[in-house]
Amino acid sequence: MKSKLNALERLTRTLDFKETDVVATGEIIQCPDIISRFVVRTVNNDWTLEEVIATYKSLGIDTGLLIAPAAKSHIEKRIGLKYEVTYWSEWVIERPFKDVEGLKKYVKWMINEIKSSEPESIWSYAGKGGIVGQDVNNYRVYFDNLKRMLGGITIPSHMESPVGLDTMYNIAGFDLLTYLYL
Repeated sequence: MKSKLNALERLTRTLDFKETDVVATGEIIQCPDIISRFVVRTVNNDWTLEEVIATYKSLGIDTGLLIAPAAKSHIEKRIGLKYEVTYWSEWVIERPFKDVEGLKKYVKWMINEIKSSEPESIWSYAGKGGIVGQDVNNYRVYFDNLKRMLGGITIPSHMESPVGLDTMYNIAGFDLLTYLYL
């Protein structure tokens, strides 16, 4: 083993249960005070993706979830739903259906949309936009851009994905999803 591994080598060796030079590090940095130490301004809750990348690179963190907050609160329409996007969250505020029959039609439409989509765009059906600090139309292109910006010092991690029916009950509303399920 060479004396100084890069992030990919260190993570690969860790996952293969092999010896590494140091313990692999991973982090989700969302603290304005930490980010402010590595950029040319004092950030509040308004750091950019470039600023959080500079922080990861400066700290030499092997892997991380690199996200920036929404630039400003706004209303956004995606996949037939209206979202209120705020600092770190987004909520469905208007749906194109009001009852189970309407929800059934919407679910069929969404399934057809996903089936006809490119694999890289399917991610957006879980709710692209707001919380990653930029519009993400193609997840592969977004990830390739992150890797390029990080220059191999840090390996970007996949953003956490909702599990089970989380996305669906956000889209449908818990009441309508329960009736649809029954």
